[in-house]
Amino acid sequence: MSSKQTQRCSAPLSFLATIRQDLRFAARQLGKSPGFAITAILVFALGIGASTAIFAFVDAALVKPLPYREPSRLVALFERIPVGDRYHLSYGDYLDWKRQNRSFTSLNVYRPDRFTLKTISGVEEVSGAQVSDGFFRTLGVVPFIGRDFRSGEDLPSAQQTVILSYVTWQKRFAANRNVLGKPVTLDGDSFLIIGVLPPGFHFAPVNAAGFWTTLHWPQNLDPRTAHPYYGVARLKQGASIATAHADLTSIARQIAVAYPASNRDRSPTVLSLPDVIVGDIRPTLVALLGGAVWWAVGSHAFPAGLGTLVLAFGLLVLAGLVSAVRRRPDARSPVPAEARGQLRRLVGFGAVLVVGAVLALGALRYGELATPVVCMIVGGCLVPAAALLDRRGCLPLGAALMVLGACGAVLALRSVGQLYPTGLVGLGAGALFLAAVAVEVGLHHELRTKIGSR
Repeated sequence: MSSKQTQRCSAPLSFLATIRQDLRFAARQLGKSPGFAITAILVFALGIGASTAIFAFVDAALVKPLPYREPSRLVALFERIPVGDRYHLSYGDYLDWKRQNRSFTSLNVYRPDRFTLKTISGVEEVSGAQVSDGFFRTLGVVPFIGRDFRSGEDLPSAQQTVILSYVTWQKRFAANRNVLGKPVTLDGDSFLIIGVLPPGFHFAPVNAAGFWTTLHWPQNLDPRTAHPYYGVARLKQGASIATAHADLTSIARQIAVAYPASNRDRSPTVLSLPDVIVGDIRPTLVALLGGAVWWAVGSHAFPAGLGTLVLAFGLLVLAGLVSAVRRRPDARSPVPAEARGQLRRLVGFGAVLVVGAVLALGALRYGELATPVVCMIVGGCLVPAAALLDRRGCLPLGAALMVLGACGAVLALRSVGQLYPTGLVGLGAGALFLAAVAVEVGLHHELRTKIGSR
């Protein structure tokens, strides 16, 4: 055998031997410091799991199309009033839009709801939705088993029926196909189970609705006194959102002439349904995706300290928070005027703490602690801010930031005395959060107004 052939045969063996030596060395080093080893494994498991989940969610929400037939032709319908452009429709307006429009093949309405479900052990509150009879046909969704609502099944005289979500069918009815035709009691009334939705179906505007019933407007109630519904429609071939908006605007003007007391200041809003569903969370998803990429890249910088890695995940949460703290579409002012003073003081106090902490830790050459400390400060400020902004969802995010900050600070103590640029990252994260709060409460607009008046 020639020397070249001998080298080719020995190369794979040498490579495997090197890998075995590296693994033995890594095992010995981790065995010398089990606490460090366990922490490192948990941190990387957390990061890998979170990044995988985020990539999967972004792929499902932003890359794959919505699970409806020709989703590009679906539009969301609202009514515009003086204080906002995404408000509910009345039952009477829905009927007029449905009868008189020339832009849609179908037009239906829905509303999120909560039901009291009677069970063997008592009663339980469950999530659900009320829809008009052609709602699922407009979306192009066919039940997994059973049938869809029939035409006229949303009339007051029709029998009350319900379609189950796939998850509800699996969990509450043990995926029993014989459940079709059986009654279920919701809010004290008997509903006949007629179908089960497909497993991939979801409709974000009503969250995780488990029980879908048809609406039944009371005959003795004026159809224009209340506005409980949102609309969804399918454009005709060749029709556009602009032409549909013009069409409904013309109808709305006629309604306003006929019913000035209830419709004088009401006009339609027509938006792409995919944009309404995905658009509200697109910035958050992009920010989370950026955080996941940051984690994936930062994990290769392991020598820079575990604190940096842990806080990469913390800043990922913060990025989602900053995108979530946004102006509500259905309100003129996101917070009461009397709360703005408290928010100003909170923003100022948080800014002083963030800047002071970063500068002090940098001067003392404890730069690795800057990012953990900043995350703890931001998380702490988020607790009162959640109450002032009326956003309960911010509370767990604030708690997550404080916990991650504390973990990062403990891990960062292994490399104190080394100045890393994470201090600047922490300062930027804090400034980004404070800027988002300022935009949310309108402080930037007030400041701009005051400067312009001078």
